[in-house]
Amino acid sequence: MVRVASLKIGVPKEPDLHNSIRVKVLYHILHPEANAAERWIYEAWRDGFVALGHTVEELRLEHNFEVRVRDVTPDLLMTDICVLDLRKHADFLTRMRKRGTKVAIWTHWPLVKSVRHNAEFVVSRDIADVYFGERELDDIAFQRDTGKRYFCIPNAANSKYHYPATTTLRFASDILYIGSRLPHKRWFEENVLQQLVAERRYRTLIIGNNWTTRDQLLRIGRRISIALDLKRLKNAVEARTVKIKAENERHYYSSAKICLNFHEREPDGSQLHYVVNQRTFKIPACGGFQVCDEVPAIRKYFDPSEIVLLPLDKKRWIDTVKYYLEHEDERERIRRNGTARAQRDHLSVYRCKRLLELVAADVGGAGSMPERNSRLC
Repeated sequence: MVRVASLKIGVPKEPDLHNSIRVKVLYHILHPEANAAERWIYEAWRDGFVALGHTVEELRLEHNFEVRVRDVTPDLLMTDICVLDLRKHADFLTRMRKRGTKVAIWTHWPLVKSVRHNAEFVVSRDIADVYFGERELDDIAFQRDTGKRYFCIPNAANSKYHYPATTTLRFASDILYIGSRLPHKRWFEENVLQQLVAERRYRTLIIGNNWTTRDQLLRIGRRISIALDLKRLKNAVEARTVKIKAENERHYYSSAKICLNFHEREPDGSQLHYVVNQRTFKIPACGGFQVCDEVPAIRKYFDPSEIVLLPLDKKRWIDTVKYYLEHEDERERIRRNGTARAQRDHLSVYRCKRLLELVAADVGGAGSMPERNSRLC
């Protein structure tokens, strides 16, 4: 059966902010070319801002932090507390804010050991307009420890690339999993993926890194290139680790009968960090039918009629996948509902709009700065 998505294909209607004065965003990402979650998250933010009519520039590892910020003079600086050294840059951030740059700091709280020295600056200094992140429960501890507010802005589908496509044989599968092979997903690999691959009657497609010997060699090559600062080798390795072109990902999800998703977990089944991963939003945005592990926060973003969530129960997973493969009408109803919800609420343009609203409202710092950037208001 060839399915044509019932929703309008293309970037959704842009929020009203598109008609406001254009904003220059400087996004702090050390390795924008790396085939890792931070890249895809960054690109979703970047493409969301661009869809709204704003501009985005990068602050990379090779840049001098303060020189780059001064040269760009952004309206909004998006940085990460895990890559900042506030012992060096706290005073500079304060000066830039006084000059009109708004600062949004991506925050995971409590801080990991390597950047724990930053905590005292967050508590005692007024260095940011917004502290935010994708972790669902960090607000309680952050406010308790710092007296400041943390805002959860969840991951999102990329407004530029993630929308429904017509199903095609080239990308078709019965069961699809797009994702890297990771130790924190071992339960999923051993109890679900291996079992489904063994079912020869199904076409199970797994796409991602670390599944082959070649992948392992590329991973070693990347580590060597970074350690020795071999940029040409690093770029060559990174290019070979990307398994799907950005413009093709939606075709895989739209053409699969069932798309699987799983979050990183500890051996006891608990979540390593309480995050709803980006794939949760990408799959339905692209027109895919999603079966995912049970993460309570997902219920904030999708109703039971829009997604299938399962506990860590091997039999439940296998039986559920087989059931929906055999019941197309039920599968199609959930798929349509999930796609409508994702396109309506969970594209990166809406996350960008949310961040700009928070920054303009001066909600995050210990106090208001003397000057306010009218371009963000």
